[in-house]
Amino acid sequence: MFNGVFVDDTEGEKRYAKLLAENSAGMLALEFRQPGHEVTELAELLIDGHFDFVALDFRLDEVPIRDAEGQKQKNKYRASALAQQIRDRAIESSNNDVPLILLSQENIIQEIFHADSTAEDLFDLVVSKQELVKGDTLKLAATRISSLAAAYKIIKDYLVKNKTIDLAVLLGLDSHETELVLNHQALRSIDKIRFPHQIISKLMSLLVQRPGILLTDDDLLARLAISPDSPNINQLKAKLDMLGFGYSGVLHDGWPRWWWHRVEVWAKDSLGASLGSLVGTERANRLAKVLELELKPAMSKWSRSSDEFFWVACASCDHPTELKHSVSGYDTSYQPFLEPSRICWFCVQTGAYQKRGLEIEDSDSSLAEKIKNGQIQP
Repeated sequence: MFNGVFVDDTEGEKRYAKLLAENSAGMLALEFRQPGHEVTELAELLIDGHFDFVALDFRLDEVPIRDAEGQKQKNKYRASALAQQIRDRAIESSNNDVPLILLSQENIIQEIFHADSTAEDLFDLVVSKQELVKGDTLKLAATRISSLAAAYKIIKDYLVKNKTIDLAVLLGLDSHETELVLNHQALRSIDKIRFPHQIISKLMSLLVQRPGILLTDDDLLARLAISPDSPNINQLKAKLDMLGFGYSGVLHDGWPRWWWHRVEVWAKDSLGASLGSLVGTERANRLAKVLELELKPAMSKWSRSSDEFFWVACASCDHPTELKHSVSGYDTSYQPFLEPSRICWFCVQTGAYQKRGLEIEDSDSSLAEKIKNGQIQP
C-alpha cells in the first residue's frame, strides 16, 4: 500500500481523497490536509511526512492561513509554488523525491494551470476532480497514482544501491535487445540523471506518452490494421502478451504499452511479410489465421476501404489511419525514434482535431484548407 496526502484549502474536498482510496483496490491510503502554513513550512512538513505521493489542488490561495502567532492572513501561494519547493528539496536529496499529482477542477486546469508551462513541468500527473466522479476514470486515476508511487520507489531503491540508473533494467529489456532499442542519444542521457522526478519525466515524454519504441493499444491496432470494434480484441491482446510483447517495466500498470520491435520481428516471421507492406484486409486475414482468431480489418474513415496501408492511430480520434489520408500534427518534441503525430483527413474535415487541442503542421496547412473547404472529397 502507498500512503499519500491530498492538500486542498476547502474542507469539503476531502471526499476526493476518500474516493481515490476506496477505488484503488487497497493500493492507496490518503490523508487530507489544508494548507495552514507558509509555503516553505508546508513543503517541509510534507517531506517530513515521508509520503509515497502528494496530491495538490491548484487553488490553495482561496482560504486564509495562520501565521506563527495564530493570526489569519491571506494565503499568497498556489500548488505550483508548493510543488517547486518540494522539487527543490529533492535536488538536495533524491530520497525526498515524491510523485506530485495535480488534483483540481477541470476549468482551473484548462484556464490557469495549462497556461503556465513551468507549472506543468512540476507535476507527474494531472487529474481533474470531475474524473473522480466516474467509475472508469476514477479507477484509472487511482491505478496511475499507485503506478507512479511504485516507479519512484523502484528508482530510489536502485539509486541507493547503484548510484546511477540502468535504463534497460528499469524497462525490463533483455540484454540482447538493449543496443537495438536504447541506442539513441536522448535515451542514453537518462542513465546520467540522479533524481527520480527527472527520470520519470524523461520516460514519460520519450517512451510512454508518444508512440515509437512503445505503442499504446490504439497504436498497436493501427500497425496490425485491426478495427477497434473487431471481435476478440481482448483475446488478441492476451495472445500477444503471452508472446512477450507487453511492456512490463516501470509505469506499466498505469500506462499499458507494447514493445514495437518485438511485434515487428514476430509479425514479419509469422506473416511472411512486413506489416507495412500489406494492406489492411490482407494484414488482418493473415493475423487471424496465425492467431486462430476472428478479426475485423480496420476501415479508413476517409475512403471507407480496408484495402489501405494503415500505420498510425489518428491523434484526434485514435482510429487506425493511413499516411496518405492524414496530415502532420504540429509537434514540438521531435526525436528520430518517435512516431510523428498524424491527424486523419476525416477529423480535419469535421474539425474534431481542434477539440483535442491539436494543431496542423504548417507544411500541411494548405492541404488541410482544401479538405475543410471541400476541394478534396472522399
